[in-house]
Amino acid sequence: MSAPRRRVFVWNAVFGYFGLGFTLARNVLFVPIYLHYIELGEYGAWLATGGALVQLLITDFGLSGVISQRVAALSGAGDRSAIRALTAAGMVNAALLAVGLTAFCSLLGLALPATQGLSREAIARVSDCFMLALVANGVGIVSVAALAVVRGAQRATAAGVTTLVAELVGVVVTLTCLFSGLGLYGIA
Repeated sequence: MSAPRRRVFVWNAVFGYFGLGFTLARNVLFVPIYLHYIELGEYGAWLATGGALVQLLITDFGLSGVISQRVAALSGAGDRSAIRALTAAGMVNAALLAVGLTAFCSLLGLALPATQGLSREAIARVSDCFMLALVANGVGIVSVAALAVVRGAQRATAAGVTTLVAELVGVVVTLTCLFSGLGLYGIA
C-alpha cells in the first residue's frame, strides 16, 4: 500500500472511530439525560415508532458506496468530466431516494404513534418529532451522497472533519434543546 493510500486509510479509521464515539454517546450515554427531560412512555414511543421507521430512511441502498467507488476510479483515471457527470447523477438519485423514502415513511408515521397508548398531547409530540426526524434524515441521504464524492476523491480529512462537525453540532443542539425544556423535540 502506498503512503498516500495508507494515510487516507488511517484518517478514515480515525474519523470513523470518532463518529462511532458520538453515536455511542447519543444512543447509550445520553439516555439518562433523555429520561430526565422526557417522559418514559413518550421516549419509549419514540424508540418504538420513530426509531424503527427512521432506520428505513437512513439506508441509501448502497448508493453512496457506488458513488464513492466510481469517483475513486474516475479520479485515479483523471477523468474530471466523468466525475462531474457522476456527481450530478448521484445527487439527483440521492434526492429522489430521499423524497421517496421520506414520503413512504411519513405515511407510516402518521398512524404509528397513536398505537402506543399515549395521551393526545404526547401522540402529537411524537408525531411532530417523527416528521422532523424524517425531513432531517432525508437531507442526510443527500449529504451522505455528497460526502461519498469527497471520499471517492480521496479527501478523507475533508469528509471526516465535515462528518465530525455535523455530529458535534447535533450533540450540542440536542443537549441545548433538552436543557431548554423542549423535551422530545431535542432528540428529533
